[in-house]
Amino acid sequence: YLVILFYKVVWSAGNVVVEKVNTMQLSQPPWDMQLQGDILWVLQPVEGDTLVPYSVSYKQEDFQVEKTSDKKTMELAETVNKNWDFFKGSVGQESNFQLLFKAYKNRKDNMQDYLERKRQRLAQTPLKKEKQSRRNKQRRRKEKEGDAAEKEGSEDVEGGTNSDSIAEPEPKILKAS
Repeated sequence: YLVILFYKVVWSAGNVVVEKVNTMQLSQPPWDMQLQGDILWVLQPVEGDTLVPYSVSYKQEDFQVEKTSDKKTMELAETVNKNWDFFKGSVGQESNFQLLFKAYKNRKDNMQDYLERKRQRLAQTPLKKEKQSRRNKQRRRKEKEGDAAEKEGSEDVEGGTNSDSIAEPEPKILKAS
């Protein structure tokens, strides 16, 4: 995060088009940045260059960022930069950008962990499907065997050859005399 990326955002035919137009290297992670008109103010933990103003211009597909040459803007920056003692106590403190970077990094790391677990699950899926398929075949085979045994048993009962079954006595008709 020692780089500032500049993007052009255009609304065209109902679509948003985002295009990177420039990149600027920094020597230190910035404490803060503010775009005010055509001046980009960068506040950074660098003695003598704590506040650096950059001129930003964009004309017909030509995007330029360079240290400003405007005298009033430079005087203001020099006044702030002379007061390093005021900023010195903040060196080493986390900036908002560092916190954002950490949040992004954690999210990115979590996403990478998730994608890795998903790849592993997908790699195991064919094995699981194969095991499930084998189990289903075994279950169907057992069901068929059970159905066949049940059918044989019912034939035995009907035919009267099943020795395990208890035969009910036939009803007797009594005649009155």
